[in-house]
Amino acid sequence: MIFIHSAGGCGKTFVCNTLASAVWSNGDVALYVASFGITALLLEGGRTAHSRFKIPIPTLDTSIANIKRGTQLSQLLLQTKVVIWDEVPMQHKNAIDSVDQGFRDILQKDIPFGGVTVVFEGDFWQTLPVIQQGLRQQMIAASLKGGRLWDQIQVHYLVQNMRLDQTPDNIAHAAWLLDVGAGKNLGPGETVQLPETMICDDNSVTGLISSTYPHIYHH
Repeated sequence: MIFIHSAGGCGKTFVCNTLASAVWSNGDVALYVASFGITALLLEGGRTAHSRFKIPIPTLDTSIANIKRGTQLSQLLLQTKVVIWDEVPMQHKNAIDSVDQGFRDILQKDIPFGGVTVVFEGDFWQTLPVIQQGLRQQMIAASLKGGRLWDQIQVHYLVQNMRLDQTPDNIAHAAWLLDVGAGKNLGPGETVQLPETMICDDNSVTGLISSTYPHIYHH
């Protein structure tokens, strides 16, 4: 099991699309899933994890993915070489554990995901599982990091922002975003101080559009 930790724009979707394409080009099966629907639309052949693996709702710590032996889904899992799971930090650990147990049951191997290679990806500095009125520690404990599989996962990092041109201003902006995620250089009361360049003094919709897309009216 592998976890690719990457902030937005650092290339994790590109890496995992490339990995999936490599598996498919060899005639093997790679399943590409995401923790929510919008991300699934960005993935080649992507679906939500709940849809693909029949994760029950609600998902308890004793839940098992509803994968029946003899079904098309179970036959697909028997042929699967790699599972790529995007935006996994926002997924509750119970959902991940339920899929793990479902794979073990179908593949009849009592090892993580029945021996199928799993590549998790996401950014723990973004949205974690929602715990009603929960503290940050409770959210982390409910995530993959608080689950039974975390100690067996190899973590790799993508740190260079590939979405932005590597100009000094963009490099500084990418570094600022990482500092915000890490809780560094906070202002009074642990507030985030927005740079002056990100503040729009014009409260109108037109002003906001012009500030965000300064060249939009030139095209």
